[in-house]
Amino acid sequence: QDMIIWSSALGYLTSLSEQCIFVCREKLVPLFARSLPNITVVSEKKFSDCNRKDFDFHIPIGSLFKCFFAKISKRKACKPFLRTDRKRVKYWKTRLGLLGKGPFVGISWKSPLMSVDRLPNYTDIMDWEPVLSIPNLNFINLQSTDFKNDLLWAQDNLGVKIHNFEDLDHYNNLDDVAALCKALDTCISVSTAVGAIASGVGTSTKILSWKQSPWNNFLLAPYGPSVHTYERNTWDPWSLVLGKVANDLKPHI
Repeated sequence: QDMIIWSSALGYLTSLSEQCIFVCREKLVPLFARSLPNITVVSEKKFSDCNRKDFDFHIPIGSLFKCFFAKISKRKACKPFLRTDRKRVKYWKTRLGLLGKGPFVGISWKSPLMSVDRLPNYTDIMDWEPVLSIPNLNFINLQSTDFKNDLLWAQDNLGVKIHNFEDLDHYNNLDDVAALCKALDTCISVSTAVGAIASGVGTSTKILSWKQSPWNNFLLAPYGPSVHTYERNTWDPWSLVLGKVANDLKPHI
């Protein structure tokens, strides 16, 4: 998630350097290579990168905001900064069309890493009843792991089918996840890579955020042309926040 959000500021470096090399995780290379044509994007190699000599200066990507905040924070009009594979977007639009007329709403309710200290940032599928109960919406699973029981709960208790594409590797194939997000009408997500990707490709994105979270700052805020944040106070239930999301969704159906 962090790498995706911070990548929105990389364009600024191209004006300062003759060549910029961006080292990232292998699963992000296809998406970033297409999105950053003026930057050399390479996969990280933890045991050999320390011996590289093909650069003059090095900076951790998160430090872009520390060093160049005055410039980066002045960005005004925001355009999608992640470029998707057009053929794959068309493919996913066709797949979605087989499910019905839409609107198609992608949802992500928790992180693949659910440690105790991270739990307040994430929801439970049961909190989503206000949204999942809205008729005439086609919900698309954007969870990468541990979602099968949650999908069954929604089906058994709410009579709602959250469609999951079994042939999509949600965790590793982030380039195709981006194409699917681009094909959707809306994405609703907690603080995960999905929300950052959906906002980055330009899809209308609703972010569910814990207001007292230490993650709430400019550095970790999803960036895109259509991002709306819904905050939950520690003492409030997530269902209250999702009720507000539901109220905002209904007029657009």
